Amino acid sequence: MRRRARTTSALAAVAAATAVLSISVAPATARSVPTLGLRSVITQGSGWGQVKPSRVDYGGDPTSFVTGVKWRTWGGARAVGHGTADWIWPGWCVACGGVELPATVVAFGRTTCRGHSAYQYVEWFFPSRGQSFNRRLAGENLCTGAQPPPPPGKVEKCGQVRLKSAVAKAITLYYSPINCATARAFVAGSGAGRYLGRNARFTVDGWWCGSSLAMDFGGAQFFSCQRGDLTNVNFELKSG
Repeated sequence: MRRRARTTSALAAVAAATAVLSISVAPATARSVPTLGLRSVITQGSGWGQVKPSRVDYGGDPTSFVTGVKWRTWGGARAVGHGTADWIWPGWCVACGGVELPATVVAFGRTTCRGHSAYQYVEWFFPSRGQSFNRRLAGENLCTGAQPPPPPGKVEKCGQVRLKSAVAKAITLYYSPINCATARAFVAGSGAGRYLGRNARFTVDGWWCGSSLAMDFGGAQFFSCQRGDLTNVNFELKSG
């Protein structure tokens, strides 16, 4: 009887230890699932501090949020999802040039934020506009609130070029990987002259270009063209 009693006691001890182990392991497992940053750091908008948020929102204008996000992956070095966000025609204002498009969302930079697993950054882009994932274009650090460094490159002034029925002046590159000679050749062949004096939304050779007269305030007509993630060319168009 004593041997059986000792066996029963031993089994009870093992059961108790198992219960304690399950209690201690469960919270650690829950904490290992990363959230999108920390809510205590990004206080505006929504989605922060959540696992697989369906809306990622910085709380600003329509370009600051993406909705209806369905995450294809979560928990690895990167999390990838798909939703809908506002893309703005180049040369147009946010209020007048917004178009809702499918967007790919990427959360990345998994780390430990104040003892909690989280993704430090999130970015979304529009594949239909030739864009792709680029970690250099992510916003602020979602764990510390630190602002991102400026885009690579610099602002370059590239002079002017004559089109068939107009002159493009003040050609400017903003953090663009192309050089001024390439920019002038593009503007000369862009066909922008046919939009002189009227609103424009057009595409040419993978570039998306636009001009909104409402934004010119009676001055020279301003055009902006974008291609991919970082290629940007702006210019003013006058008859001549």
